Amino acid sequence: MDLSGQQRRELKEAFIDAFPDKASLEQMLSFELDKNLDAIAGGGSLENIVFSLIKTAAAQGWVLDLIDAAHRSNPRNQRLKAIAEQFLQNGSNETPSSSLSNTSGKQQSHHTSYYNFSNAKFGGGFAGTGGTQTGGTFYDYSSNQNFTEAAAQIQQLLKQLQQTNPSITETEKIIVAAKAAEEINNNPTLKARVIGALKSGGKEAFKEAVDNPIVNVLVAIIEGWQEAE
Repeated sequence: MDLSGQQRRELKEAFIDAFPDKASLEQMLSFELDKNLDAIAGGGSLENIVFSLIKTAAAQGWVLDLIDAAHRSNPRNQRLKAIAEQFLQNGSNETPSSSLSNTSGKQQSHHTSYYNFSNAKFGGGFAGTGGTQTGGTFYDYSSNQNFTEAAAQIQQLLKQLQQTNPSITETEKIIVAAKAAEEINNNPTLKARVIGALKSGGKEAFKEAVDNPIVNVLVAIIEGWQEAE
């Protein structure tokens, strides 16, 4: 993704505002993208390090991954949030470098999905001539923006937790689900959105939209909250 001079300047200022010292920037890059800051940007002042980081990410094609990782690491920083919304929304119609198409035309993503679930329709079954679904259940989420946003957020949260926590055995899946539930419970806005989505769309439709086996355990935990209330 090519960046204009103005975009590089705004991005640099947002990063410095969100990560005011090298240590915090270094941890974000290591935890979220498994990259070494010194190997990418070297030393010098924070301004020079951030400039070199952005320049390298843009040149190598993973600048969208960098922006998304920074926003996940510091979601409350308003300047970074505005930058992330601008870049990731504009970049959702492009193919990020971390999702390079292979020779068979299938996308492979190592970090974050940039798909927008707004106006999405999901179905389970099989397709007939022309791709028309002729079996299974069809879920239309296009009329419920809260539902699609909640499903996308939970999908991203689970993927993020799976990057740093094993989730192969049933016990490991329960642990990841519990961590996801804790994050949801600590975020009143997200908690209300998820509960509202489950009520409006139903738990089976929500599970289908999130498309992650761990969501089964997570939904059970959330239902326990509702029963307790």
